[in-house]
Amino acid sequence: MKNVLKTHIAVTYILLLSFAVSDDVPVLINYPIIEGANLISFPLDISNYEINYFFSNDSEHIISDQILNNNIISLIGEGELAFVHNESWIGSLSEINTSHGYWIISDEPFLFQISGEAISNILYFLHPGGNLISYPLPYEQEVYSAIPLFNNNILAILGENKALFNNNGILMGSLSSFLPGRGYWFIVNDYTPFQYNESYSSNSNTNYDSQTERDDVIINYNQSTLQSAFFVKSIYISGEKNSESLTLNAICNNLTIGNSVWESEYSDLIAMGDDGFEWTEGYCSENQNIDIKIEDSEENLYFINSNKTWKSNDFEIITLSNCSLGDINFNSLVNVSDIILIIEHILLENEINNEHGLLLADYNYDELINVTDVILIVEQILDN
Repeated sequence: MKNVLKTHIAVTYILLLSFAVSDDVPVLINYPIIEGANLISFPLDISNYEINYFFSNDSEHIISDQILNNNIISLIGEGELAFVHNESWIGSLSEINTSHGYWIISDEPFLFQISGEAISNILYFLHPGGNLISYPLPYEQEVYSAIPLFNNNILAILGENKALFNNNGILMGSLSSFLPGRGYWFIVNDYTPFQYNESYSSNSNTNYDSQTERDDVIINYNQSTLQSAFFVKSIYISGEKNSESLTLNAICNNLTIGNSVWESEYSDLIAMGDDGFEWTEGYCSENQNIDIKIEDSEENLYFINSNKTWKSNDFEIITLSNCSLGDINFNSLVNVSDIILIIEHILLENEINNEHGLLLADYNYDELINVTDVILIVEQILDN
């Protein structure tokens, strides 16, 4: 039966970290694995990273009361993967890398631990686009502390059903901190070196868990290894800019593929894609359009001057409205009255002074309101 991520799973399986950062005391990371996809990393210094040994119960670094190869279906990295066949690993991924992030695919929930020594902070060399990397430090760290302010090449970061957008140096989104044992997609615009800041006292001993505010939300879809992040800049309701919290659902192929609470500008909504595993069958595919609805509403919101295309491990900045393009007077109809308003605006330059109206009037997204927009709206009216 397909797994549905529920609050009780998040509570039952809590990511704990017990550590003392020194050369002699080992780090112990607990990995609570859910059915389906889990985004993790292995930032530990151990004796053998060969994959058949790493996940075997013969490994001196593994602590588990289960045989891992009986639960794990596949391990997927950036451009590499391995799967279990007859209790052996097969594929291009033959060795664990402490700088990489990975998706573990499991056929049921289970828990295992890995012990090893803390590693030095890693210097990553990021390429344009998505980079699936680890978080190497043995303590939780808020994103503002962890990311160097000078690194403007970072556009966005995707975690497991969480995301972060770099809005001219202001970090916005549900991803509030980096956690040991987790993996992250860094989306950058150029080749760039990157290293996490270290801001924690090296003498501290603490336990951490993986719960965030979003983990408390009951969701009715499954985690995918393929995610598309939509950062909702603004939502307009009947011509007014919304300032209240709204629960949004992402829909594709009549299936719910994402859910989040919009609270302020650039709140993120993560939409899951079909990654070929049974838990995400029928979810979105590359370049397919998604729909977004306010929860308990039957009407789709319109994408205004933004793209509704689903793209794997990528992001989009969007503006949503319950009024369609051309509906300048916000009456849920596109007709001659809207055309009159646009013509008066073109002639008098003072008829459309609402920002939302200006967005709706710019039918061809060229940041100009002119006769071309009028012609396009007339064609829409005639087509309907």
